[in-house]
Amino acid sequence: MTQSNRGYWRTFWSAQPAFRRLLVAILLLLGLVLSISVYLLARNYEQQRLQAGFRQRAFVVGELLRMQIANAEYTLYPLRTLYLFSQSVERQEFNGAALDLLARNPAIQALEWVPRVTLAKRGEFEAKAKQDGLAGFQVIEPGPKPVRAGERAEYYPIYYVEPVKGNERLLGWDTLAGTNRAYMELARDTGKTVATGKSKIIQDIGGKSAWILIMPLYPGLSEPATVEQRRERLVGFIRVVFRIEDLIGSAFPASVLKTLDIVLQDKTPGEQPTILFQTGTNNASLLVDAELAKALHERRTFQAASRQWELLILPNKAAREYQRGMLPVALAGAVMAIAALITLIFIYLLGHARTIEEQVAEQTSTLLITNQLLKEEVKERREAELASRESEERFRALADSAPVLIWMAEADLSMSYFNRTWLQFRGRELAQEANDGWREGVHPEDLPAWDKAMAEARQKEAPFHLEFRLKHHDGSYHWMFGTGAPRLKADNTFTGFIGTCLDITPLREAEAQRLKLERKLQETQKLESLGVVAGGIAHDFNNLLTAMLGHANLARMVLSPSSPLHEHLASIEKAALRAADLCKQMLAYAGRGRFNIERINLSQLVEDTTHLLQLAISKSAVLKFNLAPNLPPVDADASQMRQVIMNLVINASEAIGSRSGVISISTGMVRADRDYLDKIKFSPDLPEGEYVFLEVSDTGCGMDSETISKIFDPFFTTKFTGRGLGLAAVLGIIRSHRGAIKVYSEPGKGSTFKILLPVANGAKIPKQPAEKTSFDFKGQGTVLVIEDEETVRAIICRMLESIGYSVVQAENGLVGVEKFTKATSPFQFVLLDLTMPHMDGEATFRELRRLKPDVRVILMSGYNEQDAISQFAGKGLAGFLQKPFKLEELRQLLKKLSAGA
Repeated sequence: MTQSNRGYWRTFWSAQPAFRRLLVAILLLLGLVLSISVYLLARNYEQQRLQAGFRQRAFVVGELLRMQIANAEYTLYPLRTLYLFSQSVERQEFNGAALDLLARNPAIQALEWVPRVTLAKRGEFEAKAKQDGLAGFQVIEPGPKPVRAGERAEYYPIYYVEPVKGNERLLGWDTLAGTNRAYMELARDTGKTVATGKSKIIQDIGGKSAWILIMPLYPGLSEPATVEQRRERLVGFIRVVFRIEDLIGSAFPASVLKTLDIVLQDKTPGEQPTILFQTGTNNASLLVDAELAKALHERRTFQAASRQWELLILPNKAAREYQRGMLPVALAGAVMAIAALITLIFIYLLGHARTIEEQVAEQTSTLLITNQLLKEEVKERREAELASRESEERFRALADSAPVLIWMAEADLSMSYFNRTWLQFRGRELAQEANDGWREGVHPEDLPAWDKAMAEARQKEAPFHLEFRLKHHDGSYHWMFGTGAPRLKADNTFTGFIGTCLDITPLREAEAQRLKLERKLQETQKLESLGVVAGGIAHDFNNLLTAMLGHANLARMVLSPSSPLHEHLASIEKAALRAADLCKQMLAYAGRGRFNIERINLSQLVEDTTHLLQLAISKSAVLKFNLAPNLPPVDADASQMRQVIMNLVINASEAIGSRSGVISISTGMVRADRDYLDKIKFSPDLPEGEYVFLEVSDTGCGMDSETISKIFDPFFTTKFTGRGLGLAAVLGIIRSHRGAIKVYSEPGKGSTFKILLPVANGAKIPKQPAEKTSFDFKGQGTVLVIEDEETVRAIICRMLESIGYSVVQAENGLVGVEKFTKATSPFQFVLLDLTMPHMDGEATFRELRRLKPDVRVILMSGYNEQDAISQFAGKGLAGFLQKPFKLEELRQLLKKLSAGA
């Protein structure tokens, strides 16, 4: 500005009234205050946004480290499983398992097997190692030079190591004599996996540090209970050596490390804190709490096996410089520039003959509006953030109260949210279900269909739905109807899915029940239809046969006694009578036979028919009777019941054929509830109550399910000369007596036909005679009890002890076989439950008989004897006890078996 211009403005300014000069000053001051306010508001908003982003990144870093620690600990378990299920693990087996683990985790320096070797077996152990190809192998002292270890009670040398290359010098190293002795002893005494602190790697790999996981191994599935037992039963250790820099460094993607400084410390109580891993520009001085209080940071604590780690996360230099962005300064400068411009315009207008006051008022109004707009914009941003948070909270509250399962996935299809109903259904926390954790609950057969449906919906950005099975917290699978809908931003950008799952298990069960009822209705209609046809055929045939027999009889009456036609007419009458017998059977199937109803005792009826039954069966079959005394009567036709028994016994004899076999005929009484009656295929809708049963079983060829479904059809037969009416007549007779038939058969295992007849109305159910107590019997020896239910096992053991036996308990078949094998003295008896996890009663019985063919096994089951022991027929079962049983029943059985021995 020239001297003349400065003079002009000085003259101009001095010529203005005082209030105008004051107004100019006020405008400048107002612009300054407004720009400072905008700067502070913008800086505060920017800091809140950046801090939220930092905390989100810090959370991701913490979760990545937690997952990396879990993956490191998992490395031990495949090797542990290898040793648990093999008494002797060869080097090739160890190497095969180790190579797979090395490929999955490149941060592993060495996988080691460290067996326990006593001083007495040291020479034998070294000789075996040399035979395995380890030339010059010996147990050596830890140190830079290999020196043969001195004599001590026991050694823990490294025997297997993978990879071998680079770790050759570790073979034979006595680990218990090294710097990690305290950690090895802690793992041995606690039976838990123990982690060491940061240590130096023996191999020269660029000055990197080691972190070692140590897992003790004991024989068998059960862990020793005391320290003394652990020390005595210790087999050895599995050790995994990690390069800690590679292990921790590989957990974080490079994009995360661009904006964060990470410091990982080992802060195990009782030890000096140690820095395990550090990145970025921050140094150790930043770890002082007083300085950290002034800086933006996040702390997280982790449990790494037996160690306690602390992760400190800070924004690095680049992030801090970014936080000092120019946005607040730019906004403040813009406001100040506007204020200056308004002031210049105002001064300019003072030099003209215009209504300056109006223009100043207008510009001031504009400035105030701008200020108000800026305030409103800041307010709107805050309100938008608050509304977003409130909306999310309302959504979560609504989702958590919903009765359906709700889930939410991000754009990469990883699960980020599950509502309370989902978590309660699964019995897990959100952290366990998030990402891919939920996939553990989906049935393996349904998981591919879910992935396919979601992938196709993601490609089309369209809704999807499917049915799949999800595991409940009690271990059972429930059917779910799952739906998913895409989540879109205002600009239609895809951000993920939100969906629901509805438990449709009751609907599917209802549908299954409906189909079951339909099948039963179809079966009933089929039987009724066939009955109508059979009855109609029999009725028409009887009419024809009546005429045939009548004419034959009349013809014989008019013929002379010496006529040769008498013989032919007699043959016609005989054939007609046989045809009439077939018709009777068809009428019986149709429920239209002639019955002479009376009260009969089934046991007595079987006894009266014994002679006929003996004549009806083949010479290779043996009849065995198990008839209940004092059986209540039933209302039935005795001749029809005899026909039923004869037909069933003849069928059993034909099923045995020319081979030797047994036909068992049993009677008794059973209390049939609704569940039991519903499981009987060939039955009408019978009421619950007391039923008398007749059971005919054989050891013949048996039948498959397809044959069983047809055996009661008229004219269906599996025999070349059969007519297919025997069992059809049986079914008709039993249904006419308001009874039912239950059939059990398997190919090669024989068949069982069980007939139920209702107890006669008004008949008294006989009381069982009072048991005779035999307290004079006292047992001797030891009994092995194999029972999975703890309460049942305990009471059985007490009952046996009261009789005088010593008892050894086993909670399942696997443990029972193990204890049977290790027993120093033989067991008198083995009480074996039929249904158990891991190894059921049949498999356990087979294994016990293999170990000791003459072992006396008593089977226990809640099923009736016939159903329970059908699979043990002819296999040497000593006895059977049906649960629940009384002490005296157990005593009597043991007394009987002891006397028999």
